Amino acid sequence: MSTTVRERRNELRRLLQQTNRVVRGRGSAAADRRPEQRATAEEVGGLLHAVGFQLRVLEQRTYISSFEDVSQILEFVDATTFGAVLQGCSDEYHEAFRLALERSINEEIPEERRQNGIRLERYVLLVVADKGA
Repeated sequence: MSTTVRERRNELRRLLQQTNRVVRGRGSAAADRRPEQRATAEEVGGLLHAVGFQLRVLEQRTYISSFEDVSQILEFVDATTFGAVLQGCSDEYHEAFRLALERSINEEIPEERRQNGIRLERYVLLVVADKGA
């Protein structure tokens, strides 16, 4: 199985949440008040072990998602969330979101990952386990 984990938030998800807070005028601290719902890698391993699985692989991997520009990121987000991120938003809000996301990417993503497109990191916990008879 593969899943996300608490230890490392995917860059795209983090940037989208941060951008939404900025555009809505909530600053950056608002998200820190919400309890974390993802498990840690250690918790995932413990849960599987508790129900009788023998872990063969439990490792975090980093993948890169490449985008031409911010518009392509927003198209990807729209397609993969069925429009949930900006659903029902006005054209003005959509444009403000796009500009704020572009600013966040330029400020937070290292320049070498913004040359010739935008490369964002995704973090996945890979688990391979066996269940005895």
